[in-house]
Amino acid sequence: MGDRTHVTLYVRKQDADLTRNLYGIPPEEGEEVKEQNSLTGEQELLVYFEFEEVNYGELHDLDKLQAAGIPFESSWGQGCEYDEGVEYLRFTEQGEAKRTALYADDHRIDIDSLLRVKDDHAALVALIEERDNERQILPWTHQTEYGKRYLAKQLIAQ
Repeated sequence: MGDRTHVTLYVRKQDADLTRNLYGIPPEEGEEVKEQNSLTGEQELLVYFEFEEVNYGELHDLDKLQAAGIPFESSWGQGCEYDEGVEYLRFTEQGEAKRTALYADDHRIDIDSLLRVKDDHAALVALIEERDNERQILPWTHQTEYGKRYLAKQLIAQ
């Protein structure tokens, strides 16, 4: 018996058909949504798919999306043994895959870490900035180009 929840998978519209094929989703399924980059103002057209009864919120075949150079966002609801969260895959300008999983309480900083630097303002600021940097997710922009770089690097590595 597992701890099951729902999962929502977001991909770019241009990657929706390949994602449908991978997951066996009928062509008419999937909802479109626009996401606007708060820094650039650019909009990216995304498609999301809903999955029910996913064991531990771990959607299968996300590695296959990565292998195909498809950036994604997979978010899951809370279960009995885990918090809600989201896993992101983005590609860097250098063609590296950056995959990050964040849980609902990941924004918190451990009190012991804060107490160790409470009297050192610079160290406190550094701790907060470091934690914030760990949580930064690359935007959807330029993912076509960066994903191609990732795929090229994978071919060269083989």
